[in-house]
Amino acid sequence: MARLFNSINKGIDQIIRVRGGKEIKVTVSSARLKVSSHSKKRFVIALKYDGENDYRYLVATDLTWRTQDIIQAYTLRWLIEVFFEDWKLYEGWGREAKQLDEEGSSRGLILTLKIRET
Repeated sequence: MARLFNSINKGIDQIIRVRGGKEIKVTVSSARLKVSSHSKKRFVIALKYDGENDYRYLVATDLTWRTQDIIQAYTLRWLIEVFFEDWKLYEGWGREAKQLDEEGSSRGLILTLKIRET
């Protein structure tokens, strides 16, 4: 995959904001390619952080997004992951639960009410 992106172009150096704060330099290359394992066209982004030798790859299903928008959304993803991990631990779903099985678990539940007008 790296050979493919290097043959397309060498990538573009950009500054991105990680987790809504710190700015870092990355090299980005992207293409809309047919991914044979998916049997569909996908938006593939090659992303290399400053100081790294190898690319990381992001694959998006929505071909209408811009490369920059996908990268920015990806950097915010980790804020959501941290929230989910904290929530699981708070609700008793963490790996370090003292008592396992039905008696040791506590399940969090969010209920919503849908009001229909008659």
